[in-house]
Amino acid sequence: MQFLGQELAFSRNRELQELVILVPKEKTIEKLSGGNPFYNSYISLNNIHINYLDWAGYISGDNVTMESGTIHSSNIGSFYFSNSHLKNMMIDAPVATQSYQTSTLENVTIQNASSIFLNDTTIIGTTKVETVGAYHSPINVDLSAKSKKDTQLDLTITYDWEKLYQNYYYPSAYTNQETDETTTAQEEAFRKEHLEQMGIRAGSEYKDLKIEENKDGAKAVYTPKDAPNKLIIQTTNELIILGTLKSSH
Repeated sequence: MQFLGQELAFSRNRELQELVILVPKEKTIEKLSGGNPFYNSYISLNNIHINYLDWAGYISGDNVTMESGTIHSSNIGSFYFSNSHLKNMMIDAPVATQSYQTSTLENVTIQNASSIFLNDTTIIGTTKVETVGAYHSPINVDLSAKSKKDTQLDLTITYDWEKLYQNYYYPSAYTNQETDETTTAQEEAFRKEHLEQMGIRAGSEYKDLKIEENKDGAKAVYTPKDAPNKLIIQTTNELIILGTLKSSH
């Protein structure tokens, strides 16, 4: 098996671009490692229990339990987990999208992420998410019914205006005039536009959530009574959406 994996990693022969391993039902894999974060390595896991995963590349999983491990990847592609349970994991992956559907995150750390989707996700212990996207990528948080009742939320967004100016600011887009007197108006229009695309928005499930916002960022803390679990999100220039927002139409 090791030889086949090495051949798959280093060979350019198209006939060796996929390796399928079948594991006996209810068999636990003690350790699974491999991949290359720079050459689009990809692994798909289904109906499997792994004690330790060390993977470098993209990944998807359905009905997977991971007891511990690390995942690293480059800045393209995506992750997707459904009906899975991730425990004691470190995920360092600035991929385009990370999605966790009807899954459980138990003492998981996600760092250098871009866009995150937590859909019907359960939190156990403390899970921490850090994102570093240069643009207004969304962080969608729709926790399971259980976690809405027993999970604390600690949300912090920093507004990095210097980075926003570098990525977005084109004065001609905000005024047709070309005099020095329009500089302030241009900047105000720029700030207004981008404040509408970042911050914290909450659905009716979080009607008691208090959001504090100023020119430098936004912060919100949600503490259900006797909640033993905690979700920490720290991000820059992005938009956190909690629950389901009402349509503006």
